Amino acid sequence: MNPNAIFPQLPFLLTILAVFVAYGVMVRREILVGARVWQGGIVIGLIAVGLAVLNDRLNLKLLPGMSPTFYLMNPAAMAFCAAYCVFISYRLHKVSDVATWAIGDTKIILRTCPASKLPDAHALILPTGTRLEMRYGVPSQVKNAGGDTISAAANKIAPVGLGKVVATDAGTLAVGKIYHVAVYESSKPIKVDVLKRFVGQALLTARKDGAESICIPLGAYPGMSIESSTTALAETVLKQYKPFAEIVLCIFEARDERDAALAVRKVLGEETKTGNVVIPPVE
Repeated sequence: MNPNAIFPQLPFLLTILAVFVAYGVMVRREILVGARVWQGGIVIGLIAVGLAVLNDRLNLKLLPGMSPTFYLMNPAAMAFCAAYCVFISYRLHKVSDVATWAIGDTKIILRTCPASKLPDAHALILPTGTRLEMRYGVPSQVKNAGGDTISAAANKIAPVGLGKVVATDAGTLAVGKIYHVAVYESSKPIKVDVLKRFVGQALLTARKDGAESICIPLGAYPGMSIESSTTALAETVLKQYKPFAEIVLCIFEARDERDAALAVRKVLGEETKTGNVVIPPVE
């Protein structure tokens, strides 16, 4: 391979990479949702095809006997890449129930879904920091999906003390209210016992406000892996499920599905579609 032939195309290659990475980031952070996913894909595709045509005209020369259709190869490849990115993006936005448990009169569902497709539960329990910031991680995904009004309402109250539960509207999300619960201080990791205790308090607060169905997002919170945080949240649910008719544990990232499912099953046991499961004793 001749380096001199590749070097002139480096700006094109780097620009194309940046374009597709930017699209992927916007989809993953749910800046692009719904119809905007394919609309953004069309825009990205047109940009990529246009850059490919320009690059070919500047850097590729037809040899004697070669067909002019040779110039269509790179634009066609860019169009295919854009279409594939849109396909993968919609796969990331799928909603699927991984497992269901019927415990007494309570149904517990483990679900993979983006924040924009949260169920129409009465309450969303959202662990966050004492500043109620929604710039990173799970809170950021909730804000991107529900709108800036959520973070604006939280910012009017912040900062709060550790363990404080603050209820705000849910913006454009289907849930009724969001209960922000401060489980860590800024730049400090979360402790498992603190997470369990304060999320438990948030559950009690939501129930006192009349919530019969709740949703809890699963993710890698500061200082905790997906396994440790999911285990802690599942143990909290197991301890305080009785007042609720339905509890949905939502996995926002499809890549976390396997680890989250293993962690929940270790706590709740094997899932069932009907009847009850044998519940391990709560210490």
